[in-house]
Amino acid sequence: MPATSEQQRKAAGAALAVSRGQAPKSGLKGASLGMLKSMSGSQLADFASKPRTTREVIGKHPGAGSSHKSGHKSSPRKRKGRR
Repeated sequence: MPATSEQQRKAAGAALAVSRGQAPKSGLKGASLGMLKSMSGSQLADFASKPRTTREVIGKHPGAGSSHKSGHKSSPRKRKGRR
């Protein structure tokens, strides 16, 4: 289960780096230190991961299939001054 906030994700990432030996333990404080003590490496990795969005899963490009029509060049525009 990924973290519910960006701050939780960053804290879990910092604790994960320490557990892998990529960062010193002295750099941890607060929630990240608590996570290091109470969670396994796989739990930290899961918690530090970003949740996949539907677009990433399906492989669609942002804006594809959007029902919002503003910005489309193909829509006709009314011209001022002509009648």
